[in-house]
Amino acid sequence: MNINSEKKEARQYWKAKRNDFYLGPNDSLKTDLIKNFFELVGAVEDKIIGGYYPVDSEIDCLEILNLCQRSGAITSIPYINSKGLIDFRKWSHQEPLVNGAFNIPTSKNKDLVIPDIIIIPLLSFDKLGTRLGMGSGIYDRSLPFYNISLKIGLAFSGQISSKIPKTDYDHPLDAAVTEKKIYRFNEVLK
Repeated sequence: MNINSEKKEARQYWKAKRNDFYLGPNDSLKTDLIKNFFELVGAVEDKIIGGYYPVDSEIDCLEILNLCQRSGAITSIPYINSKGLIDFRKWSHQEPLVNGAFNIPTSKNKDLVIPDIIIIPLLSFDKLGTRLGMGSGIYDRSLPFYNISLKIGLAFSGQISSKIPKTDYDHPLDAAVTEKKIYRFNEVLK
């Protein structure tokens, strides 16, 4: 089996698993995940945080973005530009959204920022920081342009895999946060 077939099979498996996890989250799990996120990143005042607008069974990071904003951070969400790459547009909960690529809501605000921290959705991750996304490659093509940004995946604890099929184009996470644990993959964070 070639790597593309392996990834396709893994995506089907992990999307179904994530859907199962999504059906049963409760407030204590969400609270624990948020606590672990802030334990990892520390104070966010005067930082720029890039999140995402959740679709399907992706973990909802909007509350994290709201808490970051209330703590003095600038918040942003992805906008897919004409080159098929992610730009981060400033956004707060009070501002309107417009439909973007893949009909995913994005900020109407056109002010671009470079996040200090990027929160990334995923289907699964492994203990090396390899992330399995939905398969469009947008994050993997875009993240190299954000080399100074800390890249953090949000997941349920059941989304960790023993090994994710990886190519040279897959961009690793610096860390992943679940409701149970913080996984640090970048030596700077250890």
